[in-house]
Amino acid sequence: MISRIPVAVGCATAFLLGGCEIATETVPYQGPEHVLFQDGFEGNGYNWFTGASPDAYDFEITDGEYFLRSLNDSGVLVSKAVPIPENGDFIMRVSLHSYASERDLGYGFCWGGADPDHRYCFFASRDRQYTLFKREPGGLYEYVPWTASAAVDPERNTLEIRKQGTVMRYSVNGKETGAIPYEPFFGSRLYFAGDGIQDFAVDAVTVLAP
Repeated sequence: MISRIPVAVGCATAFLLGGCEIATETVPYQGPEHVLFQDGFEGNGYNWFTGASPDAYDFEITDGEYFLRSLNDSGVLVSKAVPIPENGDFIMRVSLHSYASERDLGYGFCWGGADPDHRYCFFASRDRQYTLFKREPGGLYEYVPWTASAAVDPERNTLEIRKQGTVMRYSVNGKETGAIPYEPFFGSRLYFAGDGIQDFAVDAVTVLAP
C-alpha cells in the first residue's frame, strides 16, 4: 500500500514566521500488527505508580482505569520505559477519560521521553481542542497549536500516533487529522500527563509494530 501524506516541513523556522510549509511525501506502508505493549488496567501488573499526596495528586488503578488526579496548578506526570522501535513503523494508541478540568486544561500522553524536559506530547482538552508539541530545555515548541476539532469529545478520546516512514500521522477518535515530521526520540519513556487542576483516567494504552 502506498500512502500520500501531507507533511509539515521546515517548521522550526516557519514557526517563528507564523506558519509551516506543507509538502507531500509518498512512502510504502505496512500496517503494524505485532503488539509490543498493551495495558487495559484491569490490575497493576506493569507496576504503574499509585499513591496520594495531600494537595498534590492522587493516583490509583480501579475499575479498569488508571486515575490521575491533580490537586494543584503543577499538574501531574507519570512515566514508564516502553519498548518502541523508533527506527521502524509503529502505532501508539491511548484511550483517555476526562472527568473534570479547571479552565479546560490539557491532558494526554507523551512519547520518546528521557525526563520531564525531553519529550513529545499529544494533548486534548474538554473544550474539544488538541495540540502536539515538543518539550525540551529551550522551551516548548508547538508542532500543532491548540486547534478546535469536532473529532475531540469533551470526555472520552482515543489519541493515536502512527509513524509511517519519516512522518508521524496523528488521529483523534479514529479520525486522521494531519502529520508532523518524525524526529529521533530523546529516550524510551512513555508519559501520561495533565496540566493544572484536573481529574482524568487512562483506559488503555497499546503499542504496535510490524
